[in-house]
Amino acid sequence: MSPRRPSWTKSWKRRRDEAGYAAVLAALLAATVFMGMAALGVDVARWYVEAEQVQKTADAAALAGVPYMPNDFTKAKATALSVAAKNGYDDAAADVVVTVEIGEKTSELKVTVSSRVSNSFGGYLGMSSSWMARSATADYTAPAPMGSPCNTFGNEPPGTDAGAQPKDSALPSPQLSNCPKDSTTQGSYPKFWAAIEGPETDKLQGDRYQALKCTESSSVNTTDSTYRCASSKNSEYKQQGYYFIVHVEPSAVGSPLDIQVYDPAFVPAGLNCNSMSGTMTNTMNDWVTDGVDRYGNASSNSNSRKFCPGDAFVGGSTTARATTTTFQMRNTTETSNPDKATAMSSCPARQFRGFTTAPSASSLNKTSGSYNDQLAMVFHQWVSVCTFTPSVAGDYYLQVRSNVSLGGSSVANTNSNNPVVYSGNVNAASATSDTDLGAGANGFAVRAVPSAASLRDDVAVSAWERMPILQIATSPAIFNLVRALPNAKGQFLTFDFFDAADGSSGTVKVLPPADATGDVKLASGIPGCKAGKNDTSPSAYTALTGCSVSVAGSSTDGQLIHMVIPLPQNYNCDNSTFSGCWFQVQLNYTSTSLTDFTTWSANIGGDPVRLIE
Repeated sequence: MSPRRPSWTKSWKRRRDEAGYAAVLAALLAATVFMGMAALGVDVARWYVEAEQVQKTADAAALAGVPYMPNDFTKAKATALSVAAKNGYDDAAADVVVTVEIGEKTSELKVTVSSRVSNSFGGYLGMSSSWMARSATADYTAPAPMGSPCNTFGNEPPGTDAGAQPKDSALPSPQLSNCPKDSTTQGSYPKFWAAIEGPETDKLQGDRYQALKCTESSSVNTTDSTYRCASSKNSEYKQQGYYFIVHVEPSAVGSPLDIQVYDPAFVPAGLNCNSMSGTMTNTMNDWVTDGVDRYGNASSNSNSRKFCPGDAFVGGSTTARATTTTFQMRNTTETSNPDKATAMSSCPARQFRGFTTAPSASSLNKTSGSYNDQLAMVFHQWVSVCTFTPSVAGDYYLQVRSNVSLGGSSVANTNSNNPVVYSGNVNAASATSDTDLGAGANGFAVRAVPSAASLRDDVAVSAWERMPILQIATSPAIFNLVRALPNAKGQFLTFDFFDAADGSSGTVKVLPPADATGDVKLASGIPGCKAGKNDTSPSAYTALTGCSVSVAGSSTDGQLIHMVIPLPQNYNCDNSTFSGCWFQVQLNYTSTSLTDFTTWSANIGGDPVRLIE
């Protein structure tokens, strides 16, 4: 009989056998868990790669679509979806969802791209697929309109029964708060005229971009050479001339719109309309019933001031050749650059022959043998240059030039007088000019008149980037400069003005929008403003007190002044109407009488298209 094995020996052996089993089981389980984790890691890595691609696509789509905001969300959405599809994320695909929506502000576009990813190993853990979603929001700062939030640009004299209608003001009722008006006529009265000079007028007379002649020294400013003159030519000369924006809100789409110009032809009656001869009467032709005031001398008849746009040969320029003024209407463009906008085929170009002498009473009197009916039709009258029906909301453009020769068709004038009005010159649509002849400063005004009076606050006329104005007013004078929307906060407003003050002196002060909030409304003036002259490096600009810069003919005649106004992060304003968010300029000269042709340029600095989240 063999000896009995102790019980602890059996127990130890059983545990040893169980330990081997546990080790094998643990190894098997570890392999399974670690392999699952490794498999899941492969899927997670794919998620990260996909999320990165989705984010890049959302960014690209938002940036591509936002330039159409806020006027055309439909086009913005279509563009964003197209870009997303080109990047491999087509909203029509079963595993992709692309949503496009307006951001917190109307200028913002938010794009969200979602993509379903099939998991290679996650299915074993109940995760056969995963959705990756990323969003991007882009903002767009459009080119800033200048000069007017109203459907008028420049002073708005009363019309006549025979001229373009309405006879009274075309402003909406109630009128916008910052559309200054004449207390007597109730018409728009910003105390300036739109203006343009002929190529043979000297740049020293204030037109920075259409005056081709350029005297390199000034009799008033003996210190500085005229800005950007080379070999007696203006090196800043723009063949395209000037553009005025005709902005159309969605509610005005489909309603006929009449674009009218006051006193479109250059007729050198003088800065105060004191160059005309003879005795004027109220009913001297079929176009007027108020000829005494409408044709009167503004120096001696205060009632004539509102009618006088100040056409004159200035600065000793030639009087042998008068400037021809051309008006060409252009369509909207996706680029927001009117140079790229096509000419409106339904509105042939309108041209107006200039005159070398002031009109006389006989030339305006229909009983006279020298009566000029076409002169009477356009002189100190509102004239329609284009009537069209906008098909889309956005910005249309009225191009104004003084460097296109007369052409197209005309109708016979009275008493063997040369025709004044021409239509359909195809050269007006060209990007290049075809003449450098003609002198004189032509003052005028523009207004956009919808067929329905209720739509007058749904259209606006302003200058695009370059604003030539002639001011014949009392000092101080305040006018709307440029519109800066809330999305411009953190950027900066820059503007230039050329040839200020001439023979006078004073200050140019920038005022914040009346509806603005934030540091721009500090009682001490807009903080952080700086200014420089001509080609001074921005790093050497002078800090301004109260955002006011001093000007004097002895230092600024023929010179360019730059101003930079920072827009703080807490800048805000009411952009719910077109009258909101307008910075203004106050001109305060020592002379109580202000007569000055100046050219203004403005834009919002910084990247106009940017991601904000």
